[in-house]
Amino acid sequence: MIIGCWLFLLSSLLLMSLPTPKLYAQDVYYVNSPSTDLNVRLGPGTEHGVVTRLPHGTPVFVQDRNRLWLRIVAPGRGIEGWVLQRYLANQPPGDPPTPGELNRSEERKRFERLRRKGVIRVQTANANGVVRIRMSHLIWQRFNRRQQRNFLERVSRLYRGSVFELRDNRGITRSRLRTKGPDAPRFESLN
Repeated sequence: MIIGCWLFLLSSLLLMSLPTPKLYAQDVYYVNSPSTDLNVRLGPGTEHGVVTRLPHGTPVFVQDRNRLWLRIVAPGRGIEGWVLQRYLANQPPGDPPTPGELNRSEERKRFERLRRKGVIRVQTANANGVVRIRMSHLIWQRFNRRQQRNFLERVSRLYRGSVFELRDNRGITRSRLRTKGPDAPRFESLN
């Protein structure tokens, strides 16, 4: 019994003598999400469930790293979990994009990836100001009229032209968006 008490006292003193971990200024990061919130997961990877979401600009402390993922703690919120490191910044970020607002550089990057993969082909404005977009068959089958219109409106913000045509994989025009002229803007579905 006496030996047990002495061991407990000795181990307590040893634990108290160990240095406590300190958080330095470089350990503080800020949530810099592409939307308004960032998913915090149970483990490193998208296969792990979402614990909660942190608002854009929330300060967090990094506790551990796993290649692309960081284990974080949000002080004062009691939140602990894993986030993708590209969504954390060293400095407080600016305001997140408002829902529905398009970031043109991100949109252009997305269209360039689709072009490189051969999913879409864009023929820029000819003498008549017509921009033609031809889609692969797999993508075309999934597009309803509302999605066609939304897609053409996004394209019209990235390319110059007065008419934007969406064509199927055979080259047949399926829908058209007029951005200039007496009756612009006007969307036509030619299905």
